[in-house]
Amino acid sequence: MIVILDWERLGFSMGLLKILVIFIVVISGLSLILQYLIKTNKIKPSKVSRIFHNDDESFIRSWKKVKEKGMLRYIIKNIITYIIMMGIMGIFFTLNKLSMYGYEQVQTVFVALIMGVMFGLMNSLIGWGLNSDRYSELKEKVENGN
Repeated sequence: MIVILDWERLGFSMGLLKILVIFIVVISGLSLILQYLIKTNKIKPSKVSRIFHNDDESFIRSWKKVKEKGMLRYIIKNIITYIIMMGIMGIFFTLNKLSMYGYEQVQTVFVALIMGVMFGLMNSLIGWGLNSDRYSELKEKVENGN
């Protein structure tokens, strides 16, 4: 079975889709470049580069604080962040008379908010696991003196 996506029917104009893809590629590329330059000591971490990459020492300090505050607070904070981002997208889609995920145009903001909850929950559960593993590995590395 071959599935062909009709982006126009899903509420995406090709211009908007191209901008979204370019944005994601640029952010991902910038993140990888900064990570490489910091790891090879070509540049020192700055406030701007820390947006895209945490060096090990600052990650240990920040994740320790996050763990002390608890998983529930981390999840709620992520969900609220995603609800705000998706809400803004929903308003943008509504103002430009686009639909989201194939739903009716009047349901766009509601669908965006529900997707924000889902994305926030998924991101926070996956992020908690990944960051906890990274924290454990780095703590062990520091304790062994490496």
